[in-house]
Amino acid sequence: MKYLNIIIVGGSFAAIAAYLRFKGKLPKPYRIVIIEPRSHFQFVFAFPRGCVITGIENDLFVPYNKLFDSPEQGIVVSAKADSITPTHVILDRPISEAFIGVSESDKLTNEIPYEYLIYATGADHPPPTNLNNISMKKDGVAILKYYQSKISQAKKILIVGGGAAGLELAAEIKLHFPEKSVTLIHSRTQYLMSYIKKLHENVYQILERLGVEQILGERVMTPKDEAFDGIMRVVETNKGRKIECDLQIMCTGLSPNSSVLSTLSPSAVNSDTKFVKVKSTMQIDDDKFPNVFACGDITDSQESKTARNAFQHAFTCVDNIIRLIKHKKFASGTHKRDLALIVHKPSFSGIMIYLGDEIIGQMQIFWWTFVFRSRWIFKLANSKNVGASRAWYLMNIPFSKESTML
Repeated sequence: MKYLNIIIVGGSFAAIAAYLRFKGKLPKPYRIVIIEPRSHFQFVFAFPRGCVITGIENDLFVPYNKLFDSPEQGIVVSAKADSITPTHVILDRPISEAFIGVSESDKLTNEIPYEYLIYATGADHPPPTNLNNISMKKDGVAILKYYQSKISQAKKILIVGGGAAGLELAAEIKLHFPEKSVTLIHSRTQYLMSYIKKLHENVYQILERLGVEQILGERVMTPKDEAFDGIMRVVETNKGRKIECDLQIMCTGLSPNSSVLSTLSPSAVNSDTKFVKVKSTMQIDDDKFPNVFACGDITDSQESKTARNAFQHAFTCVDNIIRLIKHKKFASGTHKRDLALIVHKPSFSGIMIYLGDEIIGQMQIFWWTFVFRSRWIFKLANSKNVGASRAWYLMNIPFSKESTML
């Protein structure tokens, strides 16, 4: 075989973190294969703004096809993983054997062999703050523009769900359309409950200053579907409250994309939550597959689902794979049982979010956990595309007006 593949299933933030960590560290003939059905990486951090204001849509979709300089470094396979066996990933479409490097033939195959695998498919939540089910950039841009149009036309907007995306979306709408009525309903009595209460209190104050009506501790009962017809409708909560709106945007819940991994190891998927169970080494919780790892939002880690934690998960995966490669018993093809792998240690619970014209977040220095909030930092750090320009450089493409049209 020409190459020994390390397959990354999914093109999420965690996947890109793994790609960056592997860079320049793999001995030949190992290389990276990213399997991702979407044509472009989605900078979802900026979607709450991208569905409100015009002009940044193209900045938020970065092509995957410039990640590698040569097939020896790696390839991106534009396909969806259908299933996983102990030795191969099965695709939903045929790919040239020459392209994936299993032979020099033009014969087609839907199987890619692997030595190691990182499962980084992430989790879905409703559009417009997540477009995981959109394969092509043009379709993603069209959806953001669709929401821009609907938001600009609406008079009374209801946002259901007070996670980070819902909070940012409510603030963006009210900042750019102060004349509109914006109501945010959240099922819990506190925002961002995995963080200290002071963060909730400051978030509440900012939204209150912007003029967002906030309803905590209630759930939308009917209708639950998004109403885009421009006709005023009455939404009722579980406590009997009636809310009038002509646009309802759902920002609720995470749906883990674990079904493909379950074809390899059903026991590694939590039957209740559908998140992937992992060991502290980020290997999946199944001793039959020490060469299979998972990272990012797909894991059942108790840590917050943030890009920072996804990066740390990915770094642990990569560092342990490199250790396994270096210590592999080539004669038998098995791994040393006494090999000490790196253990992922959950870090402090930190977050940073854009709320209208302020940046707010939680940090920790040694034992001191604190909330920071600043308009000055917002003006200093803010860019119109919420920092999407940096993602282009991470993915090996200089950011420019011309490159954003790729």
